[in-house]
Amino acid sequence: MKTHILFVCSICLIFFGIGCSKEKPSIGNYYGIFTYSTPQGVIKTAEIVITESSKNKIIINGSELTKDGKKIEGKIENISFSQFGIDLNGEWSHKLFSKNYLIKGTFTETYYQGGNQYQNEGTFEIKSN
Repeated sequence: MKTHILFVCSICLIFFGIGCSKEKPSIGNYYGIFTYSTPQGVIKTAEIVITESSKNKIIINGSELTKDGKKIEGKIENISFSQFGIDLNGEWSHKLFSKNYLIKGTFTETYYQGGNQYQNEGTFEIKSN
């Protein structure tokens, strides 16, 4: 009886170990949808590439952002629709046993025009392909 319990526990630990990747969200290509609340109704899209993901940091489009558990925050310098980059604050998630990840939250875009500083903000969703 004890050997059966040990066997079942061993199999469970193996499946748990295989399912627990250290790279969460996983590296790869993603698709981002950015919905502006200021100016209202503007929606922009961007291709997103995650090249590194560890316990404390994630590299998105070449920019290093901080990661604390499921929270991600920092500035993406290189994004197709913004000359000055965007600051984002969000969380990643995925369904159990799925390799499809979702990062969602809020973003702020600060830009300069005519010597003045302006700011746009909104929400975003970044989905794995």
